[in-house]
Amino acid sequence: MTVVDPRTVVNPAQARQLLDTVPKVGCKRGARLKALFACVYYAALCCEEAADLRQRSCTLPEWGWGLLILERARPQGTKRWTNNGQTHKSRQLKHRADKETREIPIPPVLAAILREHIEAYDVAKDGRLFRTETGGFYSSSAYSYVWQEARRLALTPAQVSSSLAARRTTCGTLRSRSG
Repeated sequence: MTVVDPRTVVNPAQARQLLDTVPKVGCKRGARLKALFACVYYAALCCEEAADLRQRSCTLPEWGWGLLILERARPQGTKRWTNNGQTHKSRQLKHRADKETREIPIPPVLAAILREHIEAYDVAKDGRLFRTETGGFYSSSAYSYVWQEARRLALTPAQVSSSLAARRTTCGTLRSRSG
Protein backbone atom coordinates (compact mmCIF):
# COMPACT_ATOMS: atom_id res chain seq x y z
CA MET A 1 0.00 0.00 0.00
CA THR A 2 1.31 3.44 -0.93
CA VAL A 3 1.23 5.98 1.87
CA VAL A 4 0.19 9.53 0.93
CA ASP A 5 2.40 12.23 2.41
CA PRO A 6 -0.17 14.74 3.74
CA ARG A 7 2.33 17.59 3.26
CA THR A 8 1.95 17.22 -0.52
CA VAL A 9 -1.85 17.41 -0.64
CA VAL A 10 -3.58 20.69 -1.36
CA ASN A 11 -6.86 21.60 0.27
CA PRO A 12 -9.88 22.47 -1.93
CA ALA A 13 -9.22 26.23 -1.74
CA GLN A 14 -5.57 25.74 -2.78
CA ALA A 15 -6.67 23.46 -5.62
CA ARG A 16 -9.08 26.11 -6.95
CA GLN A 17 -6.35 28.74 -6.61
CA LEU A 18 -3.91 26.57 -8.59
CA LEU A 19 -6.50 25.81 -11.29
CA ASP A 20 -7.34 29.52 -11.57
CA THR A 21 -3.63 30.31 -11.95
CA VAL A 22 -2.84 27.69 -14.63
CA PRO A 23 -4.24 29.88 -17.49
CA LYS A 24 -1.77 32.63 -16.54
CA VAL A 25 1.20 30.42 -17.45
CA GLY A 26 2.62 31.14 -20.89
CA CYS A 27 0.82 32.81 -23.76
CA LYS A 28 -1.62 30.00 -24.55
CA ARG A 29 -0.45 26.69 -23.14
CA GLY A 30 -1.66 27.22 -19.57
CA ALA A 31 -5.13 28.26 -20.69
CA ARG A 32 -5.39 25.18 -22.90
CA LEU A 33 -4.33 22.90 -20.02
CA LYS A 34 -6.59 24.21 -17.24
CA ALA A 35 -9.35 21.71 -18.03
CA LEU A 36 -6.83 18.84 -18.17
CA PHE A 37 -5.57 19.70 -14.67
CA ALA A 38 -9.19 20.03 -13.54
CA CYS A 39 -9.73 16.43 -14.75
CA VAL A 40 -6.69 15.37 -12.73
CA TYR A 41 -8.01 17.07 -9.61
CA TYR A 42 -11.78 16.52 -9.77
CA ALA A 43 -11.94 13.14 -11.57
CA ALA A 44 -8.68 11.57 -10.37
CA LEU A 45 -7.41 11.08 -13.91
CA CYS A 46 -3.72 10.83 -14.62
CA CYS A 47 -2.41 13.02 -17.43
CA GLU A 48 -2.08 10.06 -19.81
CA GLU A 49 -5.79 9.24 -19.34
CA ALA A 50 -6.82 12.87 -19.85
CA ALA A 51 -4.60 13.09 -22.94
CA ASP A 52 -6.80 10.53 -24.74
CA LEU A 53 -10.17 11.75 -23.42
CA ARG A 54 -12.66 12.16 -26.29
CA GLN A 55 -15.71 14.39 -26.53
CA ARG A 56 -17.91 11.36 -27.30
CA SER A 57 -16.89 9.93 -23.91
CA CYS A 58 -18.13 12.95 -21.95
CA THR A 59 -21.64 13.60 -20.66
CA LEU A 60 -21.58 17.25 -19.62
CA PRO A 61 -25.05 18.39 -18.55
CA GLU A 62 -25.83 22.04 -17.83
CA TRP A 63 -27.02 21.02 -14.35
CA GLY A 64 -25.91 18.28 -12.02
CA TRP A 65 -23.24 15.64 -12.22
CA GLY A 66 -21.66 14.51 -15.48
CA LEU A 67 -19.90 11.36 -16.57
CA LEU A 68 -16.58 10.51 -18.22
CA ILE A 69 -16.08 7.13 -19.79
CA LEU A 70 -12.38 6.42 -20.13
CA GLU A 71 -11.57 4.09 -22.98
CA ARG A 72 -7.83 4.48 -23.53
CA ALA A 73 -4.75 6.25 -22.21
CA ARG A 74 -2.00 7.98 -24.16
CA PRO A 75 1.30 7.71 -22.25
CA GLN A 76 4.44 9.34 -23.53
CA GLY A 77 7.39 7.15 -24.40
CA THR A 78 10.37 7.59 -26.65
CA LYS A 79 10.31 7.17 -30.40
CA ARG A 80 12.50 4.08 -30.24
CA TRP A 81 9.89 2.23 -28.15
CA THR A 82 6.98 2.80 -30.53
CA ASN A 83 6.30 1.13 -33.86
CA ASN A 84 5.36 4.36 -35.64
CA GLY A 85 8.12 6.69 -34.45
CA GLN A 86 5.71 8.82 -32.39
CA THR A 87 6.29 9.66 -28.74
CA HIS A 88 2.66 9.08 -27.68
CA LYS A 89 0.80 5.83 -28.18
CA SER A 90 -2.83 5.10 -27.41
CA ARG A 91 -3.20 1.95 -25.30
CA GLN A 92 -5.69 0.26 -22.99
CA LEU A 93 -6.14 1.65 -19.51
CA LYS A 94 -3.68 0.48 -16.86
CA HIS A 95 -4.68 -2.76 -15.16
CA ARG A 96 -7.60 -3.21 -17.57
CA ALA A 97 -8.26 -5.51 -20.48
CA ASP A 98 -8.23 -4.08 -23.98
CA LYS A 99 -11.57 -2.33 -24.70
CA GLU A 100 -12.49 -2.29 -20.99
CA THR A 101 -13.69 1.14 -19.89
CA ARG A 102 -13.84 3.04 -16.63
CA GLU A 103 -16.83 5.25 -15.79
CA ILE A 104 -16.19 8.30 -13.63
CA PRO A 105 -18.97 10.50 -12.26
CA ILE A 106 -17.80 14.12 -12.34
CA PRO A 107 -19.01 17.03 -10.23
CA PRO A 108 -20.88 19.92 -11.83
CA VAL A 109 -17.85 22.21 -11.54
CA LEU A 110 -15.78 19.89 -13.75
CA ALA A 111 -18.62 19.47 -16.26
CA ALA A 112 -18.76 23.27 -16.56
CA ILE A 113 -14.97 23.58 -16.98
CA LEU A 114 -15.01 20.94 -19.74
CA ARG A 115 -17.93 22.61 -21.53
CA GLU A 116 -16.06 25.94 -21.43
CA HIS A 117 -12.90 24.25 -22.71
CA ILE A 118 -14.69 22.69 -25.67
CA GLU A 119 -16.39 25.99 -26.49
CA ALA A 120 -13.09 27.89 -26.36
CA TYR A 121 -10.78 25.38 -28.10
CA ASP A 122 -13.04 22.87 -29.86
CA VAL A 123 -11.61 19.34 -30.12
CA ALA A 124 -8.97 17.65 -32.25
CA LYS A 125 -9.96 15.99 -35.53
CA ASP A 126 -10.04 12.64 -33.72
CA GLY A 127 -12.26 14.06 -30.94
CA ARG A 128 -9.59 14.49 -28.25
CA LEU A 129 -10.29 17.31 -25.81
CA PHE A 130 -6.69 18.20 -25.07
CA ARG A 131 -4.38 19.13 -27.89
CA THR A 132 -1.78 21.70 -28.78
CA GLU A 133 -2.73 24.61 -30.98
CA THR A 134 -1.59 22.57 -33.99
CA GLY A 135 -3.53 19.45 -32.94
CA GLY A 136 -0.62 17.57 -31.42
CA PHE A 137 -0.05 16.10 -27.98
CA TYR A 138 1.41 17.86 -24.97
CA SER A 139 4.59 16.31 -23.64
CA SER A 140 4.94 15.36 -20.00
CA SER A 141 7.55 18.12 -19.69
CA ALA A 142 4.94 20.64 -20.92
CA TYR A 143 2.44 19.50 -18.24
CA SER A 144 5.14 19.63 -15.61
CA TYR A 145 6.36 23.10 -16.64
CA VAL A 146 2.85 24.58 -16.53
CA TRP A 147 2.10 22.98 -13.16
CA GLN A 148 5.36 24.12 -11.57
CA GLU A 149 4.87 27.68 -12.87
CA ALA A 150 1.29 27.70 -11.54
CA ARG A 151 2.64 26.61 -8.14
CA ARG A 152 5.17 29.43 -8.22
CA LEU A 153 2.47 31.99 -9.04
CA ALA A 154 -0.32 30.70 -6.77
CA LEU A 155 1.47 29.62 -3.62
CA THR A 156 3.54 31.47 -1.05
CA PRO A 157 7.35 31.18 -1.29
CA ALA A 158 7.33 28.86 1.75
CA GLN A 159 4.72 26.62 0.11
CA VAL A 160 6.65 26.58 -3.19
CA SER A 161 9.82 25.47 -1.41
CA SER A 162 7.85 22.73 0.35
CA SER A 163 6.44 19.57 -1.19
CA LEU A 164 2.89 21.01 -1.29
CA ALA A 165 1.42 20.24 -4.72
CA ALA A 166 4.89 19.40 -5.99
CA ARG A 167 3.11 16.83 -8.13
CA ARG A 168 -0.34 17.12 -9.64
CA THR A 169 -2.71 16.09 -6.83
CA THR A 170 -5.91 14.23 -7.52
CA CYS A 171 -9.14 14.10 -5.60
CA GLY A 172 -8.28 10.44 -4.99
CA THR A 173 -5.24 11.59 -3.06
CA LEU A 174 -7.43 13.96 -1.07
CA ARG A 175 -9.80 11.09 -0.29
CA SER A 176 -6.87 8.96 0.84
CA ARG A 177 -5.69 11.75 3.09
CA SER A 178 -9.09 12.24 4.67
CA GLY A 179 -9.47 8.51 5.34
